[in-house]
Amino acid sequence: MCQTDNRVVGMYRQGSLSSAQKTRVDSVIDAQYSPTDLVMKWESSPSYHGSAETDFIYQIGTVVHGDDEVVGRAWCDDPIEVSVKCDQTYIRIENGYVTKKRICHESGHAAGLLHGSNAVPRLSNRDNRLGCMETPSDGGSESLKDNNRDNINSVY
Repeated sequence: MCQTDNRVVGMYRQGSLSSAQKTRVDSVIDAQYSPTDLVMKWESSPSYHGSAETDFIYQIGTVVHGDDEVVGRAWCDDPIEVSVKCDQTYIRIENGYVTKKRICHESGHAAGLLHGSNAVPRLSNRDNRLGCMETPSDGGSESLKDNNRDNINSVY
């Protein structure tokens, strides 16, 4: 699990995303994450090193994972020692799978949200109360549910 280390979240969309995919990412962030206590800010150029790294880096590419059905992944590139916090998280989605739900889902992981079986209280991974954090991430709601927003707001 990783959780962004700042309330102010710097974000960057790499050139691997098409114009339409960038617009879709913008739409999800505006609709689902901007209403939380997180302050979402797009950066014109990313910082990959140092003390002010860009928090979320969105990219298109192959997702390497043991499960062939996984087409999106968020991983911490720069963990902060002795914590669950992360200075920089990559959010990678395979081309052809850049849906609003998948963007919401992987962004949720970067904000610290978990699948139902790892959440507290524990829920089924397919419980519709999870909203876009329901697993697998190819169907169901495209939005965060109140519980997820409350969890984000209680941390930030």
